[in-house]
Amino acid sequence: MNRVRGINIIWLSLIAVLLGSMAVNFGVSAPSPMLHLDPTKIPGPGQEAVIGEGYVVSVYATDVVDLWAVGFKIRFAPYVSVMTISEIYEGPFLAEGWERGTMFAYTVDSFQGYAYIAIVRLPPYDPSESRWGASGSGLLCTFKLTAIEAGSYPIEITDSKLIDSNLNLMPHGTVGAEYIGPSAMFVRVEVVPGKTVTVGDYTVFMTKVKNNGLTPLYVRARIDFSRVEDLRKIILRSGDTYLDGGFGEDPPMWIDYLYVNGFTGNYGEGWGFNYEGTAPYLDAVEDGNYVWTDAAGMEAGEYPGYYPYTGKYDFADLALDPERVISRVEIEAYTKYAWGLDESNDLDTYMRAPITEAGASTWIGSLWGTGTWDWHTIRWATDPIDYYYPVALTNAGLNGVRIRFLMYWTADDLAHGRVDIDAMRLKVTTIPKEWGVTLADPAYVTIMPGETLELPVIAWTPKASHVVTYNVVASIEYTEAFLKWNSWGSKQHTFTFKVVP
Repeated sequence: MNRVRGINIIWLSLIAVLLGSMAVNFGVSAPSPMLHLDPTKIPGPGQEAVIGEGYVVSVYATDVVDLWAVGFKIRFAPYVSVMTISEIYEGPFLAEGWERGTMFAYTVDSFQGYAYIAIVRLPPYDPSESRWGASGSGLLCTFKLTAIEAGSYPIEITDSKLIDSNLNLMPHGTVGAEYIGPSAMFVRVEVVPGKTVTVGDYTVFMTKVKNNGLTPLYVRARIDFSRVEDLRKIILRSGDTYLDGGFGEDPPMWIDYLYVNGFTGNYGEGWGFNYEGTAPYLDAVEDGNYVWTDAAGMEAGEYPGYYPYTGKYDFADLALDPERVISRVEIEAYTKYAWGLDESNDLDTYMRAPITEAGASTWIGSLWGTGTWDWHTIRWATDPIDYYYPVALTNAGLNGVRIRFLMYWTADDLAHGRVDIDAMRLKVTTIPKEWGVTLADPAYVTIMPGETLELPVIAWTPKASHVVTYNVVASIEYTEAFLKWNSWGSKQHTFTFKVVP
């Protein structure tokens, strides 16, 4: 998935400078011009959003006078969580009637959730010639909005500038749109025996949800507890049982590292990486087995349209101590970037469900590097592997974790020097069984279209150390493609929960 359309970087930089230099005269144009999206509801009446479905959205300017240049952002769901934008094309409005034509540029960042678009009429060949902008209403551009996961999200026009041929900023308004995708809703949130309980009372948090869409959803409840007196927090999900250990405190913990012990081969027809030493590669630091690339991205090489990628990688198994439970599973890599730390270069990391490898490949974050060798975990995504796949918190699930592929991505699709990966490992945190939370497997239920179901309860028998008042936020997390668990479009329930002596 392309985060930035690199071929337009230079154009975009030029236009940004041009628009910036133009925006110095604040004119007195009437505030009637508008930028707006069409349609304003996606999908349209009588239609149901479907993952993989693409929708063409248009950006119009209306009631403008002498429009010379325009720049704006389209804001949409970040972190590749609900939708993405692609196939951006210029409309005819600014180019029509102007012999020199226009310069059109855009960049898309699906991880931050924006597309920046700029259009400017090219100046006359002779600076002494008069110039004029477009007037009236017309199509500025179109883009394709593709649904990639369950959820709803607004699509907005932000940071917009309209500039006339005299270099005046035009006051204007904007109208966005709303994408409404498959989502689940609360039918009921209930606490038994009540929202005030006594130490020793077996307490359950019950949630009932409904699937209002036309496709099956995987759904779980999430409840965030925050102590009023000291703001310490804990998060519980469907099937969890909170045990002990204070509240939100760090328990005694142990760290185990599970290094790569298997290399299945390139994912698909992967290309662009070089392999030094012998398989399985990435199994230990400075053992002569490693992988590297200095290949360019989308527009280069003998495989245009692809980024360099490598996989699949298995990890050593853990024999779990019967007195411990797994509380967190993270991925780390020992890396070095020839040019040093750069936010525009990543090793995007993808995996499928542990053990079964069912479903689509899920982006779990991006590995990265600096100018010196060091261990780094993922960035951009802040959640561990077990957030996406709770089964990883079981011994069998952990031992079934496999990284499906690493993809080397650059913002401008150009090579910046070598990227070296010498080792990769799972960082596994375990805690005493009697401390913290026991987890259900699976920690979600499948809800068919139109179905209403009770989710697995969240259980807690408060102890004396838990006596206090809690602010509680209950929400629903759901997914259709296991790309990301979302809460977009699902109303939260908030209430106060008290534990008394």
